[in-house]
Amino acid sequence: MELTIYYMNVHELLAKLISFDTQGTKTNKDLVDFVVSLFPAEQVTITPLKKGELEIYNLMIKIAGMNSDNPLIFSGHTDTVPVTSQWTRNPFEPSIEGNRMYGLGSTDMKAGVAAFLTAALELTERPQQDIYLLLDADEEDLGLGGRQFVKDLNLTNANIIVAEPSDCSIMIGQKGALTMEAKFQGTPTHGSRTSYDYNQQNSAIYKAVRGIAELQKLEADYINQKLEEYGFPTLNIGRIQGGVATNVVAGDCLFSIDRRFLPNEDPQQIIADITNAIITVDESAVVEAQFVGEAFNLEKESELFKTLTDVQTKYFGESKSCIMTGWTQAGLFKKWGSPVIFGPGQLAQAHQADEYCEIDVLEKFVGCYREIIQKLAY
Repeated sequence: MELTIYYMNVHELLAKLISFDTQGTKTNKDLVDFVVSLFPAEQVTITPLKKGELEIYNLMIKIAGMNSDNPLIFSGHTDTVPVTSQWTRNPFEPSIEGNRMYGLGSTDMKAGVAAFLTAALELTERPQQDIYLLLDADEEDLGLGGRQFVKDLNLTNANIIVAEPSDCSIMIGQKGALTMEAKFQGTPTHGSRTSYDYNQQNSAIYKAVRGIAELQKLEADYINQKLEEYGFPTLNIGRIQGGVATNVVAGDCLFSIDRRFLPNEDPQQIIADITNAIITVDESAVVEAQFVGEAFNLEKESELFKTLTDVQTKYFGESKSCIMTGWTQAGLFKKWGSPVIFGPGQLAQAHQADEYCEIDVLEKFVGCYREIIQKLAY
């Protein structure tokens, strides 16, 4: 059963994807329309999303298999970070120098998208299992596209390849990411009329300082929670603001909390522990969880890991795995099954001026994805 006819190699496809300006402040419509033109209409689903006044789009390509019980998913995002003043070349005019293709998003992560699209477009027979190619919008900012896919798709027992740059490693896990905010209210008065007791009871900043001290007690215990390969959970107060003037006792103060947690930790329990620590200082404090990104861990005994190990060894001469240091949408997509991060590109190139992808690695990943499809979907 013939599915499609393909006319571009992966270099041409990546160059075309780079040429579309899909910075997070722009629409990705032209890129989505181009990718849609490569596939039969019956395989394509476009979902429009609103980001303020901006219209952005999710694209799902479903290559229907004979069965749907063990689908294979490739995931990539279409948006990029903004262009910075440090760029020395046109970020939307891809150029090749030696083994490098330069352009905005070349590594993060249009190379991964180009590689799995190329592998999928080569298919000429119907697979045994459904294959999904998910291209989401807004990953670099609010994650609207990935969250919409999670709402839209009811999948189970899936093998999920997140094609983020992985330095050619199989990234078998990541810590979870939790963002919270604590707000304190005080009673302002002029600095000339305050006192030690008044500050302790009524300064929102003083209350916030005591709240931070309580969180430091929690943080000190994290050294006892080390998990092999993942290291320790962490907590950081990354932002604090409050008050209106130096000579006025602060009537308000807030601080933000970044908590990275291990796969064996319960994020809801973490939220409860942080909330309880703060309200012991001030029961009127408002503590809110603003973002919860799940951790994930792929078992090395799984069929997915063994398949990737075989493929990686074939194309790169060795097998190596590691833990992702940051957070990716693999934490969202684990709802569907077993995720892993495995894609072309160097992490050090992500979000950098004059970003590039190594061409030989890009080509090898087309081969990797081709074989993953054959082993897991046929």
